[in-house]
Amino acid sequence: SKRWLSLSEFEKVRLSKYPLNARRVAELSERVRQRLLRTGCRSSGSGRGVASDALTALLIGLEIRIPFRQRNLREMLWNPQNPENGQNLYRRHGNWHLRFSGSELKIPFVKGAVHSVEHEFPSDLVNLLEEWLWRWRPIQILGQKGRHKGSERSRNGQEFVFLNMAGGPLTAEGVNEAFKRATYKFTGIAVNVHMVRTIWATEYIKATRNVIDAAFMLGDTVETVLKSYAKLLDQDCGKRASQCVAKTLKNEPPSV
Repeated sequence: SKRWLSLSEFEKVRLSKYPLNARRVAELSERVRQRLLRTGCRSSGSGRGVASDALTALLIGLEIRIPFRQRNLREMLWNPQNPENGQNLYRRHGNWHLRFSGSELKIPFVKGAVHSVEHEFPSDLVNLLEEWLWRWRPIQILGQKGRHKGSERSRNGQEFVFLNMAGGPLTAEGVNEAFKRATYKFTGIAVNVHMVRTIWATEYIKATRNVIDAAFMLGDTVETVLKSYAKLLDQDCGKRASQCVAKTLKNEPPSV
């Protein structure tokens, strides 16, 4: 309970993190607020700090809509020259999609077949995604120095979608730190990526009692999800069973 935030609270954190909005402005000193009123909310310096805020907001928004493992966030690849040929993030008929399969997933095979999951990119995050890809990501690449130059590139024309402030691929520690800093700043509770998956599964299963959909979204087997979350389905079992029987008996036609 000390580490728990609802999905709606995560969404508030995302909206507070980026862009600079009324809630964030209220946290600034009076002197800074007056300067913003005179000059507007323009970023200064290299812009990498603002790019990092935009990225954190995008990652949080994506995670609470599609609860990926943090490895998928870090290793997500696309093709900037030809987005239609992206390995994980790709564009088809003007819409963005996400796809992971085989060794990219924790469970590479299901019943002897290659495990594959595909999602349409959340429509309400598309504008932020494209802002990241075309505006902020190039700024992070410009910040590369020395051995980091070219580190955003993978193979076969693929590049990492999400980059850190040095222009290189994200690390597990970096992703978790970004989540914890953002959630702690606006709620006083620091939450990592894996905890978001637990919260997502709990809220979804309690609301829908649908384990099959939850397993698909989590990239897990139904058996694994049942093992972890069966207790949620056990709640009020007797009450639901009694209600079902009572409804059935009520609908029985009267005897002659």
